[in-house]
Amino acid sequence: ALDIFRAIMKYMEDLPRGKMSDVELVQIIMQYGLDRPEQDMSAPQQMTFADEIYCQIMKQCNSNPKPDSLIKGFELLSICCGMFLPCEALFPYVIAFAMTACEAYANNEAVVNLARDCLDRIAMQKQLPETMVRRLPPSSQEIMAVVTGGQMQQLVYFTNSQSKTIDIDNSTEIIEFVE
Repeated sequence: ALDIFRAIMKYMEDLPRGKMSDVELVQIIMQYGLDRPEQDMSAPQQMTFADEIYCQIMKQCNSNPKPDSLIKGFELLSICCGMFLPCEALFPYVIAFAMTACEAYANNEAVVNLARDCLDRIAMQKQLPETMVRRLPPSSQEIMAVVTGGQMQQLVYFTNSQSKTIDIDNSTEIIEFVE
């Protein structure tokens, strides 16, 4: 948990990061969240590293006086919401935190957009079947799309030797891609 906390603090620029890039820090943090220990079926509300990450990010964002750090925290929260869900016990708190942020930071467009993005991403994650749970951390392209508020572009090659660039995001499913 301490390694996760340090990585979050470095990403939010609340600790010196050394030579690590944003992408490296996000990938480290997300890998911890994706590493799912075997669940004890007698304890269905068992906390995971993913839950620890959610809690630490929300704690760092809560009343954070540094606007740039706050934005970076919500970037990280948005990426988490697109990667893995919190446990059922924590889920309503994450939703409430993002909804409250939309009101509390109404004068900070970047935070409001990222908080709304959190709500959208977590709603999409909630709808995914268990078989579509992510196993790998986000690519540098995915991370940059969240940070810049844009979409990713994927060049697709067809069997007739033509190609087309298609806009996608981290929740695009193959069926949408084929259509």
